Amino acid sequence: MAKRRTSRTSESSAPESPTPGSSRVPKAATGLIALAFLTGLLAMYQWLELLRSLDGVEAFCAIGDGFDCTKVWGSTFAKSIHQWSSVPLAGWGLIWSVAALVSALALALARMDGRSEASAAGAVRWVGAGGAVACVVFFFVSLSLGTLCLTCVTTYVLVGVYAALAFRVPTASTLPVAGVRIPAFAALVAYLLLLFPGRQTPVTADASLEDAIEQVRREAAAPGAERSPPPKRRETAPPAPEKPDAPASALGRFLRELPGPARRAVVDALEAYRSAEPVMAAGRFGERPRSGPRDAPVEIVDFVDVQCPHCANLLETMDQIRRELPGVPFTTETRYFPLDGACNDVLPRGSGDPLSVRCLAPKLLICAQDHPEYETLEHRVFERHASLTPDRLYEWAGDLLGETQSALETCVKSAETEAALAKDVAFAELFNPRGTPLVVINGREAPPLPPFLYAIILARGDPKAPGFAELGF
Repeated sequence: MAKRRTSRTSESSAPESPTPGSSRVPKAATGLIALAFLTGLLAMYQWLELLRSLDGVEAFCAIGDGFDCTKVWGSTFAKSIHQWSSVPLAGWGLIWSVAALVSALALALARMDGRSEASAAGAVRWVGAGGAVACVVFFFVSLSLGTLCLTCVTTYVLVGVYAALAFRVPTASTLPVAGVRIPAFAALVAYLLLLFPGRQTPVTADASLEDAIEQVRREAAAPGAERSPPPKRRETAPPAPEKPDAPASALGRFLRELPGPARRAVVDALEAYRSAEPVMAAGRFGERPRSGPRDAPVEIVDFVDVQCPHCANLLETMDQIRRELPGVPFTTETRYFPLDGACNDVLPRGSGDPLSVRCLAPKLLICAQDHPEYETLEHRVFERHASLTPDRLYEWAGDLLGETQSALETCVKSAETEAALAKDVAFAELFNPRGTPLVVINGREAPPLPPFLYAIILARGDPKAPGFAELGF
């Protein structure tokens, strides 16, 4: 009798053997399928939110400095993964979910067909372990940025539960080598299918701007040129001594080194710039802070909207060019063309909101234009263009300018500030703006293309400089 009881006990503790032809899906496989499916849906949502944020629309998950998914997606770490793999982080979440789903389905089918579950059990374990490790890495990257992404945290939870459930599935080995084949093949197929949409997703708000300025930094800087931070906007010191070969040979060398697509873009930009009619507007629209010497041969005026991602890239581009060409004098001047009918008479009056950040931010910046921290405030506004709110704008301005919100509100609503913004809009209207950024160089509208901007600055503003002969002109 004792022997029979021992035998029954042993039989009841052993893993259930698959029954041939059974239609019952094990509960573990059902749970894994559901978790993989939910993770995939969340990854697709994150990808859509990424695209919206690149278009200047505030992401749903950007709810504060401590919880800002756009800051995580726009980090150097995330950009590096996108550039290296041609797929954004959200795409890799989708790839993981496909591998997780296929592995869970393999486990369910093995049970239903009465086949050995060892390989499929190993597959879900491999996927779970890989996902858990990746989530730990991403979590600590987020902490290093000083913010968290709520949708990412939700992904971490789903992946963690998947991994925990996967390691409860019985198998002879913790991570069977044969089990890695299923998720590896599924991930490879998913990656290949996502390459096209991944390459169509910009790394930044304008991937062509980012790539072009990187090309400038790698190949066009004059040998031995020292790097220096951009000077303050009200700098009026005389230009630094020119490099011996700066005007002609540096321009020609830069144009020779450009890849084919960039060269064609510069050709088109140069043709457009040469054909543009100059507009004389000196002194008609008031003064704005400038960077660079006032007697520089190249004067660049840009008209921007604070929630325009291309405008944020332009500001960064000009700073990078200034670092690359410390000995070449040029000035930049930022003016505002808010894409909101509440404060821009060019647009339909009913199309905007008087309390929107598109109207508030430029007015606050105009109020700050004579303050030493003006440039700091301007960079903060454009760096965080996708997550601006009135409260944040007043908080940043108050901290940097040392003013109360009441004092700032008084300045924002003043007739002087309204008139200054109206002058910017009227100035831009001379060029029949079709959007932002609008760039004007020496009175002529110019395409905001970094290689062209770099080239025309090297050419001292001369669109017929000898170096342009490298383009076949």
